[in-house]
Amino acid sequence: MVFLYEPVLYLLIIPILIFIFIKDKNHISQFINSTILSKITVSKYTYFSNFSYKLFILYTCLLIIALSRPAIKEDVLVKQDLRTSLIIAIDLSKSMKQNDIYPSRIDLAKQKLNSLVKQNLHMNIGVILFTKYAYSLYPVSFDTKALSSMIKFTNFHKDLGDESNIFAAIEASKILLSHYKSKNILLFSDGGNSLDMNEELKILKKEKISLYAINISLKEHKALKILANQSDGNYENFSFGDDDINNIINYIQKKSQKEKRKQHQIYTYKELFIYPLALAMFILIFLLYSRLIFSKKNLYSLLIISLAFSQFNLPLQANLLDFYYISKAEKLYKDKKYQQSIKLFENLDKNLEITYNLANALYKATRYKEAIQKYKELLSTNTKLKFKILHNIANSYVKLDKLYLAKKYYEKSLKINKNSLSKENLKELLKVIKLNKKAKKQKKEKGYNKLSINAGFINDDTESKYEIELKNLVNSEEELWFRRLEKETRPSFLQKIKTSKRSKNASFAW
Repeated sequence: MVFLYEPVLYLLIIPILIFIFIKDKNHISQFINSTILSKITVSKYTYFSNFSYKLFILYTCLLIIALSRPAIKEDVLVKQDLRTSLIIAIDLSKSMKQNDIYPSRIDLAKQKLNSLVKQNLHMNIGVILFTKYAYSLYPVSFDTKALSSMIKFTNFHKDLGDESNIFAAIEASKILLSHYKSKNILLFSDGGNSLDMNEELKILKKEKISLYAINISLKEHKALKILANQSDGNYENFSFGDDDINNIINYIQKKSQKEKRKQHQIYTYKELFIYPLALAMFILIFLLYSRLIFSKKNLYSLLIISLAFSQFNLPLQANLLDFYYISKAEKLYKDKKYQQSIKLFENLDKNLEITYNLANALYKATRYKEAIQKYKELLSTNTKLKFKILHNIANSYVKLDKLYLAKKYYEKSLKINKNSLSKENLKELLKVIKLNKKAKKQKKEKGYNKLSINAGFINDDTESKYEIELKNLVNSEEELWFRRLEKETRPSFLQKIKTSKRSKNASFAW
């Protein structure tokens, strides 16, 4: 058992000291005025009996214990930090203003930046612009809406210099990524004049930064390609579609899956304050009706004070409005209004059940990638829930046509629970995989056949019994704020980042 508000227990010192030092009339008269003593006297000869005195001390102690929120650990939610960090560095040198690529090299880089930001990448993203010096356009953040707005109102044709100093971009990225474990840079550049990038490679290896480069020019830049590959990154020549961006992002995500992630343990508790509180109230009623301590005039006052004390626990539990939003979200879910349900679930602080219900709603709304992301954050020690999570991840992968990943998670779920539905789904899945292999071999078909899930989605509509708090800014208000913001024309502010070195030949525009 634990006490969630341990410091409150120090208040127990007061009734304990009273019990030790105040035992008879003489002791009491030293601390309490004689007029007050006469009012709480039951008879002419006694203040209160020894038994009632002890009960009153016990009553006070029980109230204090209730306020300290005794609880027992019910479950452990192990939440993984699945986000990786990425700095997008865009070259604004003179050569990038050429229009040999439609509409121009810089405009193409901006289009690709917009396209990348609109994807739901689950990454912390920052943006820098560089020429001779590096400038921070947007700090590393998960808020892609604000970034999209910033990009929209930024003049990428601003004259910041003719040179292309890739070293400055790397060093500036190093500063912005200093607090992150996973460090990645995505460079949009034509490479500049430099053919020797040993200095850049040294700092990348020293800081364990992976460089990914998209070459925005008609010719392949060999030095840039070597730099990206040797820093454990990847190099792509530009394409007019999103193939180059998608290849880079897939490479980053595959690499990030292999990295060890930080895990945060969040405990869920069963509150026990009701038991000492109930016992305290029982003692109070006994004392009042037996008339051992107080006169009738003071009965109602004491009762009101006791109730006031007990109300201190109410704010510590889930707010009544929060329960309203939870029940409303669950009702919308049952009514198949999944998008509205998602909005409400997202606006509540996440615990085990809220996050699980949110993942379910995302699945039902056919937002399978986001659903998988939420399910993977829920690594519960509860075997029943763990089975459901793994089963639902498998179903989500089937919906995304990733059958081998689905097979992996069905097998994991069956290790925990030999559920007939999981067995049936896995059996059908293996048939489809076998047929696809045969079809590929015979060169009659390409790709996979989609598997029809036999009602394989397990739903859990349990009400939340944990402490929930609403976020200060709900999505509806956030949306309104961004709409107002987008209507305004405002300048973008670039912060110059001090760097120590420059790339070779960076003083020459080309």
